[in-house]
Amino acid sequence: MKNCGLVVLPKFAVVGKCRQGYFLDPEGNTFGLFQVNEYAV
Repeated sequence: MKNCGLVVLPKFAVVGKCRQGYFLDPEGNTFGLFQVNEYAV
């Protein structure tokens, strides 16, 4: 994991709200991303 990140929790749907996932950066920080999508299932 020298120059890349790691997927901690793959992208998943929060039904009717968004898609989100969690990642680990090369420095060991966990962060999440989300994409608003009212059609997520």
